[in-house]
Amino acid sequence: MEKRRSVFPGFVVFILLLAMLPTLGWTGEASAQQVLDDLTFFGSIPDRSTGTSGSEQAADYILKAFEEAGLSNIGVQKFMTPIPEMLSATLEIEGQTLEIHPWGPNLVYLPVTPEAGLRGPLVYVGTGDLDELNGKEIEGSIILMDMASFDNWPRLYGLGAHALIFLGNKEANIGEFRQKETPTPLAFPRFWVPPETGEKLKAMALDRTVEAVVKSKSQWQNKIVRNCYGFIPGKDPKLRKELVVLDAFYDASSAVLGTAPGADEATSISVLLAAVRRLAQNPPDRSVLFLATTGNGQSLAGMRQFIWSITTRKKLLRNEAKELQAKRKEVDRQLDLIRSADPLSVQEPQDRALLWELLLEKAKDRTDALTRESQYRKMLGEDVAPEDIEAARAFRRLSWLNDMESMTPEQHPLAIQLLKEAAPDLKKVRKELKDRRDVFNSTLSLRNIVDEYTPIFFLSLYLSSHSPHVGLVEMGDTYPVRGNVRRTMRAGRLVNLLNAMGPRIARESGLPNILRDTTRGGGQEGGLGKSPAVHHPCCDVGALAGLPAVSLMTLDDYRTHWSTPQDTLDRVHKGNVKMLAQFFPPLLGELFSHPALDTLAEGGIRGLA
Repeated sequence: MEKRRSVFPGFVVFILLLAMLPTLGWTGEASAQQVLDDLTFFGSIPDRSTGTSGSEQAADYILKAFEEAGLSNIGVQKFMTPIPEMLSATLEIEGQTLEIHPWGPNLVYLPVTPEAGLRGPLVYVGTGDLDELNGKEIEGSIILMDMASFDNWPRLYGLGAHALIFLGNKEANIGEFRQKETPTPLAFPRFWVPPETGEKLKAMALDRTVEAVVKSKSQWQNKIVRNCYGFIPGKDPKLRKELVVLDAFYDASSAVLGTAPGADEATSISVLLAAVRRLAQNPPDRSVLFLATTGNGQSLAGMRQFIWSITTRKKLLRNEAKELQAKRKEVDRQLDLIRSADPLSVQEPQDRALLWELLLEKAKDRTDALTRESQYRKMLGEDVAPEDIEAARAFRRLSWLNDMESMTPEQHPLAIQLLKEAAPDLKKVRKELKDRRDVFNSTLSLRNIVDEYTPIFFLSLYLSSHSPHVGLVEMGDTYPVRGNVRRTMRAGRLVNLLNAMGPRIARESGLPNILRDTTRGGGQEGGLGKSPAVHHPCCDVGALAGLPAVSLMTLDDYRTHWSTPQDTLDRVHKGNVKMLAQFFPPLLGELFSHPALDTLAEGGIRGLA
């Protein structure tokens, strides 16, 4: 007798599919909501500039997201970079103490005042045009100036103003901030205040004569900062050893110290995290390295560090490790020697050479310090004590000697004094060497992982929420290129592939096709692969290194509030962010699995100036 076929299994599958339909739809919405949560977290940090506690919070958040998504080989690449650090900045006026923000460095000069501050009347000069300066006492004053003042501020320095405070304006754009940059290290403290504080100060200055005191402490610090990375192994046995690098920067930048919210600047890293979560669930055929870089506001420092670490010869890395180790042993030995009662009595030639090198260095440093102090006093019209002049001469004569045997009995105590005083500096050097070794080890760990693969493609995300159009761009304005060189696109075939993929991804996702053809100037930006606006995508570093590096960039948007205190969450176009987060993951998954991806983009930059 023929058995009756049960319909129960098919019925169960049908019911399960029905149950999954809402979940499938919810997944897209959940992904869109997650990207907004990510961006809100980044944009809510008041200062996310490189090296700050806010930047470290962002790095921790990214590493946690990598871990929760299930990435492998999660780690950080550390590196050291000089950071301008604000310690304090205040304006004392009529019994009130108001917080002000130091302007970024005048080349390298940071806004610093004497301990007692800079005192003077508060004078409002509007845009700083000459007719607005007529009849106003500028010399010795604390100047209030509108942001919409073009590049008029240097004339206030020339007229003898003590300090300058720019009055914040909610509509001020990046162009107005760039107009106030200077390539000259002027010793002229500049500051910025939010619009509400600015209106209050302006009203006071226009109403009556008000005395004010500006106090500011800021300094340069060599900080250890972190690139964050994680891997997804490819699922194709034949392609999984080929590596794609997808990067986005996570820090924010600002011309004003202490206030860099970078909400719209966080679009790229937020979309990268959306891609991480999607591709971790459904890996592409090739392996992917997700890289979140910092130091974007320091001339792409994080990307430069990464590219250096994966392209430099292993022999050079080994040599650097040996040099660090040798220097650490040298400093340790110098510390041991100067702790003895009479360091100059050592007999071992190598030890004597180490001490002599240290002694000459400290004698020259002390001579320079005393000479500068004397010159500064003369400039102020003060008398220089004869004993100070003689002390500088004594240290100078010591620095001219060729060896220990040449020292006179009178110079011996001076040498012992210098060696004993060198201990704190040597301890600082030892700590820095330890930090550098830690940095080097993190770089070597990343290099060893990358060496297991063959990197074939580097893609940077350089996205904004203020335009729905995205295109492939080969280079920004990080490095000068000749304008009169006719170039062909390095990645023209890749653009053609994206042009074909875009409509398909749009149909399958139910979203508009956001990709634009950049081979013939299909967007306001990106014509022939070049961004005409002043943008600095991380792909510029890879391209300069001869790698097949390109960027997917939001087009038709000049990022008018990036690198300003005005880049806040209320200016973010949430709809565009959600669309980017839904469109990019399937696009990248298909792109990274394309069998000919390794042939679609050439390396290098043509036409360097």
